[in-house]
Amino acid sequence: MKPKPICCSQRTLRNSRLTMPPHTRRCLSCRCLGHKSEFWRVVRLAQSQTVVLDQGQGRSAYLCPQASCLHQARKKNHLGRVLKAPIPAEIYTALASRLTTIREDESSSPLLERPSKLPKRPTRQKDGLSQPPDHAGLGHCP
Repeated sequence: MKPKPICCSQRTLRNSRLTMPPHTRRCLSCRCLGHKSEFWRVVRLAQSQTVVLDQGQGRSAYLCPQASCLHQARKKNHLGRVLKAPIPAEIYTALASRLTTIREDESSSPLLERPSKLPKRPTRQKDGLSQPPDHAGLGHCP
């Protein structure tokens, strides 16, 4: 069977996807958006196919520095599926040690308190004529 041709209206719908602002990444566990400096980067190196943290060129995945995201990524093997490689246990232990370091820093510094209320996500109107939501207000994870 021949594939059906795509009509002009379908092309415009396909090409009108929302694009993320530059340097914005998405957590693979909770799917929240943020600047790439807010996430942990896990990389499968292109030439050696080994998995490392924060360095090198290759296939990358990003995780929030939160215990729930790390636990879910390990439990459901999110990193292994996204990077298409087995993840060594040393990667998870390194991320867990980073998490404990972050918790110790937050508890020792009273200036780094979490905001009590996060910005609300924009809602779409019922008539369907509203503008697509901007990603500026979605930078923080819950």
